[in-house]
Amino acid sequence: MKRKEILERLDSIKDDLEELLDDAEGGDDQEGQRPEHSVFVMPFADVRRLLQAGFADLFCVGDQVITKHDKFGPIAFDVIGKNHDKNPNNADAPTLTLQMHDVLPGVYVYDTEAEEYPYGHARYMSSTIRNTLNVEILNGFSEEDRAAMLEVEKTTYTANDDGGKPETTADKLFLLSCSEVGFAGAFVRPEGDVYEYYDGTPGNRCKTELNDREQARTWWLRSPDPGLANNARRVDTSGAQYSYYAYTGSGAAAACVIG
Repeated sequence: MKRKEILERLDSIKDDLEELLDDAEGGDDQEGQRPEHSVFVMPFADVRRLLQAGFADLFCVGDQVITKHDKFGPIAFDVIGKNHDKNPNNADAPTLTLQMHDVLPGVYVYDTEAEEYPYGHARYMSSTIRNTLNVEILNGFSEEDRAAMLEVEKTTYTANDDGGKPETTADKLFLLSCSEVGFAGAFVRPEGDVYEYYDGTPGNRCKTELNDREQARTWWLRSPDPGLANNARRVDTSGAQYSYYAYTGSGAAAACVIG
């Protein structure tokens, strides 16, 4: 990026940047120390401008970014990884991986029932929830925020009945896998390295309703149950992993990559 372009980007977000720095200084417990976690109320588009202008160090894993959605209003996203997911057009460019802190209101099926699969088909590539996230939910973000989201590739294995093979999807909104949230064991497929936010902190898997913080919710992972083509994995209210019929309703906590 040329010096002129950097200066133009910095000028476009000068007010937001000064406000963020003032908040950080005011929240220090001791001089020179950063607050444990910061909250950035700004569009994804401004997050991308900060990253591209060289201010990636403003963000830490565990921070939150709050942006607006046309249907759900303000949505808080946790920073679950830094430079974990690469920009497909520039592997050296800084990125932030974000995931919804709370589960979206309402229930979402992993996949709708069909004649061949009366309990739904746990195959992420063709799933109902993948389509819902990348059409209905994605379109609720502003055009500028959608442009700031990278289309990243994710690996998901099919169930053994479908050949037990890895498949690659490329989306702007996606569900996390068993391995990415820190589950391990003989029946957990290698569907991505664990994000730092979940590494050694299983309590972070516990989620509540977006508009009701007292209401604990289960939420879908993109991983199918290896042994049952109609069962998909999800996280229960205690943060544990289990499987259930794909056509049943559960929560959705989408992730995205800004860069």
